Amino acid sequence: MSESVELPLGEKGHLVDPPIVDHLHYDAPGQRYLVTFIPDDNVSHNEKEVVVIAKRSSDGKRVSLRLRQLSTLFGKTVESFVHGGGGDFSFGFSDNSTARLSDGGLDPATTAQAYIELQDLGMIAQIAFRERALARSGS
Repeated sequence: MSESVELPLGEKGHLVDPPIVDHLHYDAPGQRYLVTFIPDDNVSHNEKEVVVIAKRSSDGKRVSLRLRQLSTLFGKTVESFVHGGGGDFSFGFSDNSTARLSDGGLDPATTAQAYIELQDLGMIAQIAFRERALARSGS
């Protein structure tokens, strides 16, 4: 089993287990999510993996739900986010503005909820990746 990774955010520390989304972007013309993530060791020993998730698939609907939850937390539509190192993430919004978790604009409870959504997104990406790998191998 993978070890927890300390992700410091300012003076607070956060403990997050892989999978961790490194980058998520919605490709509107392709109607899909492009996700780079740090996998759990039992899924892949590579530092990062990539999965493409169709928006209309069951996984895509789960991603959309989590992005809506994040959008509710920020009060703006989240279109993408990038792991910014440590426990920080940068978010891109539909109005072309950006925000970082380390900006301190969210109260601690809301920041904790954002981490829950981010961890769920990591798990969705990893499961989608694993399902595709199993399908390719014929298992």
